[in-house]
Amino acid sequence: MENQLELFPTQPKKVAGHIDQMEFARVVKEDGGSAEYVYGTYEECEEYANTKGKWVDRYLDHVAPHVAQGLKYIGEGHDPYAKNIGFNYETHEPIVDDSF
Repeated sequence: MENQLELFPTQPKKVAGHIDQMEFARVVKEDGGSAEYVYGTYEECEEYANTKGKWVDRYLDHVAPHVAQGLKYIGEGHDPYAKNIGFNYETHEPIVDDSF
C-alpha cells in the first residue's frame, strides 16, 4: 500500500474555514481611525488584528455574499466567497475572477 501512495505525492493543504465559520470584522487602529473590513474565522480575525497592531472594533452580522466579495479575506486556504469560474485540474486550484 505504501508503494501506491508514492505514485500520487500530495502536499498538505492549508485548511480553510468553512463558509458557516466566517466572521466579518471591522478592524481599527488603536486611535480608532482608518477602519478596515476583513473576514475569516474568529481566530484568524483576532490574530490578524494583533499582528497588525490593531484591534477588532466589532463583528458584523448578516453580511450578504455579494458584499463579502468586496472585503479582504485574511484566512488561510481558499476564500469561500471567491467568485470561481472554473477549476484547473493540473494545479488542483480553483480559477478565480477578481476583476469586479
